[in-house]
Amino acid sequence: MKNLIYFILLISFLLNCKKGPDEYDVKVKINRIEIVREGEDKKPILIDVELNYPDCPGDQIEIIRAGKDFAECFLTKHKVNDIAKAKILWKWRDLGFYKWDVIGLSGCERVVDPEEEGSYDMIEECEDFLEYGAVVGFRCKRVATADLIAACPWFRRK
Repeated sequence: MKNLIYFILLISFLLNCKKGPDEYDVKVKINRIEIVREGEDKKPILIDVELNYPDCPGDQIEIIRAGKDFAECFLTKHKVNDIAKAKILWKWRDLGFYKWDVIGLSGCERVVDPEEEGSYDMIEECEDFLEYGAVVGFRCKRVATADLIAACPWFRRK
């Protein structure tokens, strides 16, 4: 009986155990840089940076919003179409899934504000849609596929 209780406790522990957090260093392309807000001294205090992940299959787009310190560092290093190194933190969320955050770009630390709503990400893999062997359009999947997860594991949610 005692062994059964230990077994149940062990299974319960293993089922509730979450992996991570993990960090990834990845290559990103800078698609767009937008100064959202400037201070009285005309220096950026909020910035949006649109990224994509050239080494990942499909079209992964992410817009990150960051504050003054990040903007000051980042704007001295990069312009649109540059390739940069991103540091990604992948961790469990209380909402019941894993999520990633870009916590740095090319040595510029990004502190993620849990209340900010300006950041956005879109995972999309599109393929031709055929009718009778002819391409008539395209169909997109907005859920990470096995190929995407294999190449870019921080996109996994479970």
